Amino acid sequence: MKVFVSVDMEGISGIVHNQDVNPGHARWSESRALMTGDCNAAIEGLLEAGATEVVVNESHASMRNLLLEAVHPAATVVRGFHKSQCMVEGLDRSFDAAVFVGYHARAGKAGVLSHTISGKNFWEVRINGKPVGETAINALIAAAHGVPVIMVSGDDVLCDEVRADLGDGVVTIQTKRAI
Repeated sequence: MKVFVSVDMEGISGIVHNQDVNPGHARWSESRALMTGDCNAAIEGLLEAGATEVVVNESHASMRNLLLEAVHPAATVVRGFHKSQCMVEGLDRSFDAAVFVGYHARAGKAGVLSHTISGKNFWEVRINGKPVGETAINALIAAAHGVPVIMVSGDDVLCDEVRADLGDGVVTIQTKRAI
């Protein structure tokens, strides 16, 4: 089973502030380690469940945040910015499933570090008149390739959003609770 993993940073366990996710700030190095840890937990779970190939697309900001030397050796990592499919670069029909790790709620929701694509440039993105976030956008791209999203992790607000947008068939892992 070949699985695609997209890893963002805002929904990662322990990350709660803009300074946590921006290079140059004091906590960014720690956040990179937290991101790598959550990514590895997903990889290990997928391997235990029978995955034979795991491709990880780094999906936060410049897309150069994971500690490459610490990423599980069974995974192939796609990183760097300016990818034609952005957060799902490399996803195609050859994959059996997709997993989104460390995702966040859409703009306008009260989630931890919620935004859609770029908080500076987008207030709301709609598809067929419905507001959507990065999770729904990327799930639609996956669906266009015939690839189901099987798991998403992030805060409680994101988990509610996933159930509303993608249905109860997607496993949601709550990494924290927005307060």
